Amino acid sequence: MIIHSHSAVSAITRLADSVTARKPQADQSARDGVEQTPAGQSGPVEARLSQDELRVLRELKARDLEVRAHERAHAAAAGSLVRSGPSYDYQRGPDGRLYAVGGEVQIDTSPVPGDPEATLQKAQKIQRAALAPAEPSAQDQAVAAQAVAMAVEARVEIARERSEDKKMDDKQGVQTLQSEERVDEVGHTHVICAICGGKHSVEGHSAATAYQAADLAVKPERSGSRLEASA
Repeated sequence: MIIHSHSAVSAITRLADSVTARKPQADQSARDGVEQTPAGQSGPVEARLSQDELRVLRELKARDLEVRAHERAHAAAAGSLVRSGPSYDYQRGPDGRLYAVGGEVQIDTSPVPGDPEATLQKAQKIQRAALAPAEPSAQDQAVAAQAVAMAVEARVEIARERSEDKKMDDKQGVQTLQSEERVDEVGHTHVICAICGGKHSVEGHSAATAYQAADLAVKPERSGSRLEASA
């Protein structure tokens, strides 16, 4: 997945192209960001530029700072998720130097196989990385939305696993409560529930308690309540 800054600089590009078309072109292979000044000229380059050229130059310099800060913010927030970058697209200014007008950072946005907890943490980090710049681009927003969707899926998987674990724990808990047999004072043997101590098995605990509740409902005097006939 690529997180990159928006490159809506068509106006700057068109104007810069029209200006630099009238000037000697420096080596087009210099895409490593090294500033270059046209050969055979002495003194400050800006002193020989027209007002239009100076305006383009100011815009390119501002754009260069913005793009580099944007991509550095992505890279810093993504940390170990960065696969490559930041890398930049350059525009040559009227002074013969190269300025960044667009850029990108490639990051790993794949889920962690078999580990929804790790996937959730990764999705949250991806979202932070995508929205790290002061002004996230449309592409950045799209990456953040995909990270949110991945986080939702991870949470659903975590909830499902926890539900299954709870069911297994409950089942194992019941199995560990073994019924025992006791002999009363007259020699009768009874099965005693390990949950409530009643004369029924652990397996029959729910049914027995339900029966007792129903029995009390139809015979309330057993619970100590008093019935009064109406006149």
